[in-house]
Amino acid sequence: SVQRGAGQPEYEAKIMQQLGHSPELREHTKLIEFGKQVHLYVQMAHLHVSASTHDAYPLNTLEAMLLSKPVIATAAGGTEEQFLVSASDWLLVRNVSSAAAFVSAVLRAHAEHMAGRLSALGEQMRSVVALPAEERFGRRLGEIVRQLVKPSRPSTCFVVRTFWRHMTDPVYNLRYSLNALLRLRDPSWEAILLQTDAREMVGALQLLAALDDPRIRYVRPAKLPERTVGGYEVTDRAIQQCMASNWLVVTNGDNFYSPTFTDKLRRQLSDDGDNADLVAFDFYSRSAHVLDGNIMGNGCSRYFAHAHASCKPNVLREWHTDLGSNVLNLRRWRCEGRRFDRVEGGTSQTQDGKLVQSIVYWGWIAANVRASLTEGCLYSHNPNLYSCVQIGSRRTVWDDSRQECAVDGSSRANELMHPPYQLYESNYTPAGTRIYQRRCAQLA
Repeated sequence: SVQRGAGQPEYEAKIMQQLGHSPELREHTKLIEFGKQVHLYVQMAHLHVSASTHDAYPLNTLEAMLLSKPVIATAAGGTEEQFLVSASDWLLVRNVSSAAAFVSAVLRAHAEHMAGRLSALGEQMRSVVALPAEERFGRRLGEIVRQLVKPSRPSTCFVVRTFWRHMTDPVYNLRYSLNALLRLRDPSWEAILLQTDAREMVGALQLLAALDDPRIRYVRPAKLPERTVGGYEVTDRAIQQCMASNWLVVTNGDNFYSPTFTDKLRRQLSDDGDNADLVAFDFYSRSAHVLDGNIMGNGCSRYFAHAHASCKPNVLREWHTDLGSNVLNLRRWRCEGRRFDRVEGGTSQTQDGKLVQSIVYWGWIAANVRASLTEGCLYSHNPNLYSCVQIGSRRTVWDDSRQECAVDGSSRANELMHPPYQLYESNYTPAGTRIYQRRCAQLA
């Protein structure tokens, strides 16, 4: 059935014109009057479609979901935020201007219906979108009231720079990175999710809607470069959004933090009498500088000397620190007019190291959170061997020569295996961990 729009004769005339070209289609189509009884027809339907390319946040789709009807719609306006069930992701047509993509989704829905699987998607949509609505509204309203009565000030602001590839990587992706923030035991933080280049991040808004946490805010600057090296062109604009926090962490959308990261930060500041301007955390990293041998050992020993041997000491020097491993005093940062896009020594891919060297030189007081043999490092600069092993749970492999983590059995993993390299196993990694060694093969 197709609803006749109130006061839209041109729309109705076009529909009638299309139906006139196909008697068979006309026989199976019913135009219904605009009114309050539309839900009766929706209730009888197996599928609800919304082909609008301009509807900002369509209510007809939500009404259909409330009635447990699977919905096909274009990603116009805020429609994407309504599709919270990952299994129904294909029902959302992201190419708004593609009629072929929309038809393809309808044909797939018909096939799912004939196989008896379509109605289950409707039930899932209802359970996720409709039923929790009252609970969500009440919880969020309660949060707002509590903020008005006694506002809680976030202590740490994470600026998470991200781009399209963080939505597609099977191992190191934005979903995992943001979930790591949500697992932080100290909840007094905020996150600015910053898009760094112009390529569309498909599914980003849907991800934020699914996470449903008001501490995470999405920022997409009006003018973005087509390509970026490091995202430093727009980082400083995002830092301006950290208006309530005392401390700043700038990181990337594929890095991870341990649940105790902010606990250790708070404890370190307390032990130091809140005198530090910079708190430096040791970190897991794939990068091995020629001078690292003096600190970490050489060859395979830097990975397998003990369980956390790939944890790199943060010595606050270029090539020996990482962007996301340093927590900066935001008040002093602003007072001194510090910026990432202007650093002493010129701009490069190592701007983070150059900037840290500069602020230490100019008298910033640094405190260190060192790795322990039990917890290891609390920050993971990805990709690296340790996070590849921990995330994969035996489903990933690490190629140490390319410094790349791949899903075991995937086409990429098969490429890395050809020609076959020696596999290395260590008592310090979980049983069954597969690590492709080339640099270390002779020592294994």
